[in-house]
Amino acid sequence: MWKSLLFLLLASAAHAEEIPLKSIWAANMPSLRNIRELEPRTEGDHRQFGPLMDTIYRTMRGSRSGDAWGRPDAGPGFPVPSEGISALNAVYDIIVGLHDRPTTVRAGEVSIVFFARKSGQYCHLEKVAREGNMITLTYRFHAHRTGDVSNHFALIPLGALEPGKYEVRHVQLPMAHPPTEEGVVYTPPIEGERLKRTVSEPYSFEVQ
Repeated sequence: MWKSLLFLLLASAAHAEEIPLKSIWAANMPSLRNIRELEPRTEGDHRQFGPLMDTIYRTMRGSRSGDAWGRPDAGPGFPVPSEGISALNAVYDIIVGLHDRPTTVRAGEVSIVFFARKSGQYCHLEKVAREGNMITLTYRFHAHRTGDVSNHFALIPLGALEPGKYEVRHVQLPMAHPPTEEGVVYTPPIEGERLKRTVSEPYSFEVQ
């Protein structure tokens, strides 16, 4: 019995494909590829990001009186066709309201979006794995000593996908804390309604 179970576990692991972290374009996520490299900026442009990502980032941040992206909850992540700059253009069109968040994309190169907005902790995407039609995003929040609120964004290339239904699930690892310091109080882990407001939700999508 145990040998059979071990065989099944090893077979499952063998079919899981890990997406290299350095192939993932990201804003404010260490170990991933800096999305600033995707958009060339003209001389004298001192913004943190290029034109597309700058608008996406500012929309994520929202206003002091309003909700980021015009809604109280983060809502689900979403797929976009293509990869690289073409995928970022598609994300831009969705974020500025030219298109709804898609639930269907055509067969071929596909990227997916993951984000954490208006967060008092740093969000690190630590692993992306695909096993058949299941994509698992593993992430962790890192507490810090400042009162900074930041946004984190990842554009994840999945390569060429065949027609079918795909599920995107999230695994949140325990929060990481710096060494304990007397008198320093960290914010509690992000969970429940706070998590729903902050992190893009799991979702499914169709490739046709």
